Amino acid sequence: MTGKHMRAGGEVSRWRNSSIELLRIVAMLMIIGHHYVVHCGGFNNPYPPFGPKLLAYLLIFSLGKIGVFLFFGISAWFLCMETDYSVKKSLKRVWMLEREVLFYSIILTVTMKLWKPDLIAPDRYLNAMFPIGTSLWWYVTGYALFLLIYPFFTLGLRTMGRNMHAALCLIFFILWGVIAGLSRNVIYGTEAEGILDDCVSNVGVWPRV
Repeated sequence: MTGKHMRAGGEVSRWRNSSIELLRIVAMLMIIGHHYVVHCGGFNNPYPPFGPKLLAYLLIFSLGKIGVFLFFGISAWFLCMETDYSVKKSLKRVWMLEREVLFYSIILTVTMKLWKPDLIAPDRYLNAMFPIGTSLWWYVTGYALFLLIYPFFTLGLRTMGRNMHAALCLIFFILWGVIAGLSRNVIYGTEAEGILDDCVSNVGVWPRV
């Protein structure tokens, strides 16, 4: 199914695929599940090795990075499909994002100050006033930086053509998908947390049995 997406100001953008939007929702649920496992202390419980609960925690934990990749990839895809991209438009989007994030950061900070004042460190007030610049939420900061540079990426990708684009994707997949994903060591400068590294690191805090 497809449908028209309304932008701010009533402008109608391109047709969007509802299946892609559903995938975005699935990605958000994967990220929520990851944070649940991280913050609920599931890995600190003395579960036996290879037990069903431990395997379930590990599976949900590993979905977080996949969810972030999917969510960001979908957003980046729609942005790079635009034909009217420009630096001015990117700056406008960053400014709109800054205002939205600033609103929520101030509301949350004031709420925590009234409810749990002891939990707020002094430097958090500066972070609340400049949420993107201080990386209060790392994803928002990363997305804002992408908004600044994506017009140049879009122009470069369209200029290089389909074949060169496919070759670039293949190289990235091998380096950061296969080598960095399956190796515990940094090879060719692929500084990324590998799948095996996650497993071994988490096993280290598991069961004291």
